Amino acid sequence: MFNTLKLLLMCCAAISVSVSISTSVAEPTKEAQLARKTCLAKIKSKTLKDECKGVDLSGLDLSRANLSRAKLSRANLSRANLSRANLSFTNLYKVNLCSTNLSYTNLSRANLLGADLTGANLLGADLLGADLTDANLTDANLTDANLTDASLLDTNLTDANLTDADLRLADLRLADLRRANLSYTNLSRANLSYTNLSRANLIDANLVHVDLFGANLTGAKLRGSKYNTETIWPKDFDSKTVGAVLVE
Repeated sequence: MFNTLKLLLMCCAAISVSVSISTSVAEPTKEAQLARKTCLAKIKSKTLKDECKGVDLSGLDLSRANLSRAKLSRANLSRANLSRANLSFTNLYKVNLCSTNLSYTNLSRANLLGADLTGANLLGADLLGADLTDANLTDANLTDANLTDASLLDTNLTDANLTDADLRLADLRLADLRRANLSYTNLSRANLSYTNLSRANLIDANLVHVDLFGANLTGAKLRGSKYNTETIWPKDFDSKTVGAVLVE
């Protein structure tokens, strides 16, 4: 009886240790720590080239850093502060930028293909000509951002705030803009064909020369939005009944 009880206690102890090990947070490897240290040193010395591919830079203060043309593909920059940093022409392919501060950051011509920008703050950011194809911008703040000529093909912008943003000539085909706030946004000559704009706010938006062919406008607010005879609406959509204004 005693031996049986002892065996049961030993098994319970082994299980407890196993659970503790499996649920513990893994410490960064020495290689990961070294890569991070090397990357930061290169950023400070302004000699950064390829040192930050896949590196974990989450939570760091990199505000005003010059990262132009750097190769940061698959890096983890979640919750980092990159406010007013220079990321023009930077390779940010599939980078984790969740909840990152990118306010007033220069991201012109940056490669953000497949990047995760969920909840990111892009207030006033310059994204001129940036490639955001297949990126995730759910709940992102893009107020007053410059997205002129940007590629947002098949991009997730659900619940994003794009108030006063400049989206002239932007490619938004197949993008998901459900419940997005596009009030006062300049969408002149943008391509929004087959875009999901259900319940989106397009009040006072500029829709002149915009292609909305095949777009889903169910429940969208279009009061005061401006369009012209070159604006392409979805089949059988009556712009007059939603309060849109025809301009010359």
